[in-house]
Amino acid sequence: MWARFLPLEAMSLLASLAWRRIVTAAVLALSLSSCDDLPPMPPRQSSQAIDPATPSTLARRVAAEHGPRGLSGLRVIESGTDALATLIQLADGAERTLDLQYYAVLNDTSARVLMQRVRAAAERGVRVRLLVDDLNTAGTDDALRRLTSHPRIEVRLYNPLPSGRMSTVTKIVGSLHDANRINNRMHNKAFIADNALAVTGGRNVGDPYFIQAAEANFVDLDVLVAGPVVQQLSQVFDRFWNSDLAYPASAVVDAAPAAASAPLDMPDALPAAARSDVDRRLGQTGRTLGLQWAPARLIADRPSKTFAQGEPSEAETMFDDIGALLNSATRDVLIVTPYFVPGERGMALIQGLRQRGVQVRILTAALAATDAPVVHVGYSKYRSPLIAAGVELFELRPEFTPDGPPPERKSGGGVHSRTNLHSKAVVVDGSTLLVGSMNIDPRSDKHNTEMGLLVRSAPLAQQLLKIIDRTCAQGAYRVDTDGDGDLRWRYTEPDGRAVEFDHEPRVSWFKRTMWRLLAPLAPETLL
Repeated sequence: MWARFLPLEAMSLLASLAWRRIVTAAVLALSLSSCDDLPPMPPRQSSQAIDPATPSTLARRVAAEHGPRGLSGLRVIESGTDALATLIQLADGAERTLDLQYYAVLNDTSARVLMQRVRAAAERGVRVRLLVDDLNTAGTDDALRRLTSHPRIEVRLYNPLPSGRMSTVTKIVGSLHDANRINNRMHNKAFIADNALAVTGGRNVGDPYFIQAAEANFVDLDVLVAGPVVQQLSQVFDRFWNSDLAYPASAVVDAAPAAASAPLDMPDALPAAARSDVDRRLGQTGRTLGLQWAPARLIADRPSKTFAQGEPSEAETMFDDIGALLNSATRDVLIVTPYFVPGERGMALIQGLRQRGVQVRILTAALAATDAPVVHVGYSKYRSPLIAAGVELFELRPEFTPDGPPPERKSGGGVHSRTNLHSKAVVVDGSTLLVGSMNIDPRSDKHNTEMGLLVRSAPLAQQLLKIIDRTCAQGAYRVDTDGDGDLRWRYTEPDGRAVEFDHEPRVSWFKRTMWRLLAPLAPETLL
C-alpha cells in the first residue's frame, strides 16, 4: 500500500534496505514523532530577483561577449569537476544576489565546499536565497540552522516533511498520513548569480553529481546561461520562492542551537586530485565565458502542479511542450533520460515518429547503472516493443567513467565505483535541443515540478550529439534482439573484443529476481 504514495526515491531506498531496518525505522518514527501536519506558515517577506540592468562585474562580463540582442548565451557543461568549478566561480563572482533552487543539496564534501563559498558571498554583502526540496534534507538540520543564522542568507524548504527528521525513512513514515502531498516534489535545479549568469540542468549539489563520490557517481549535463533566459530562470525561482509551500527553514527545523562542529564549518576537504582539477578549471576561464548565442526559452512547471494530485492542467506542466518538440521532428530524435517509462501515450508518439521515417535513438540506464531499479523494471517491458518499432536503444554501463580513467576492477568482475546515468536531454533534427531536470516518465509528467532550456542552435545540438555519441560508443550497451526475439546486450571493449550478454549485465540473479517481484508494488503512474 505504501508504494502507491511514496516518492520514487523513497521507494528505492526502502526496497534496498533490510526489512528489519525498515521496521526499526518505522517504529522509531511513529514513537518519536506525532505525524505532524504542515506547521502554520509564519510571517515571511516576499522578495524578487534584482533588476537585470543592475550593474555588476558578472553583467559586464556578459556584455563583453557582445551577444546579439534577444539571444541567450549558452555553454554546455559535461564534466562534473567543470560543473563544480563553474558554480564556485558564480559564488565567488556574485556582488548582488545568489538564488539557488535544488531538489537536493547533500551533506558531503563538495556541497560543503560550495556552500562555504556561498556563505563567503553573504559575508561580502550578497543577498542569498536558498530553496531546497525537503525530501532529502535529513541530517542537514544543523547546517541549515547555521546558514539561516547569517543575516543575509534566507533558506526555505519546499513541501516540507516536518516529522521524524533524523532520516529520510523516518521523515516519510512520519508523514504517511499526508501521502498525497508529500508524493509531489520540486525537482528543479538552478544557480543564479546577480540575475546575469546561471547554471541549470540535471545536477543536484553533492559529490556524486560532481564525480567525487567513492561508490557511485552520476553522468550528467548542465548549461551555463546568460541573457534573457537568465531572467526567465529568475522568474521561475521567484514563483517557487514566494509559493505557499516554500516554508522558512526555521518553521520546519527544530530551533536547537547548532553544534560547534557543524558541517558548514569544516575546511575545504576535497581530495587533492579533485581540488587540483577544480583549481585548474578555475584558472582556465580567461577573459571570455565561452558562450554560444542562440534563441532559447525556459519551459517550466508551475508550483501549483504540486497541489494537482497527479492531474496537472496543461498550463501547469511542461510535458505538452516536450511532446510538441518530439512531434516536430522530420529526420531524427535523440532522447537521453535515466528513467524512461513512456507509457501508452509515449509509445504511440514514438511509433508515429518511426512510421514517418524519423530515426529514434534512446540512451537510458542499465539496471546496474541506475539508482532507481524499480523504475528500470517499469521501463523493461517497453524494450522489446521499442526495438520492434526500429528504435536504437542504448543503456549506460556502470563502469563508464566520463571524468577520468576506468576504475579498478574487482576480481569478481565488478568495479569499485559504479556510474549511474542522470543526464536529461532531447535533440531533434540535429538543430534543436532541450536540457533540463525532466525525466521521460510519469513521475516527471504528473508529480514532480520540472524545467528545461529549449534551444534552437545547430552548433550546440551537434556538440551535445558528439557527447552522447561518445558515451554510447565508449560506455553503453547496444540493446537488440536475436533471431528468436530474445534480448541481447552488446558492447565492444577498447581492444576490439565484442562482448554479449543474454540477461541484465553485471546484476546478480537474486537482484534481478527481487526487482521483478517488487515491480507490481509500484504502479506505473507513480514511476
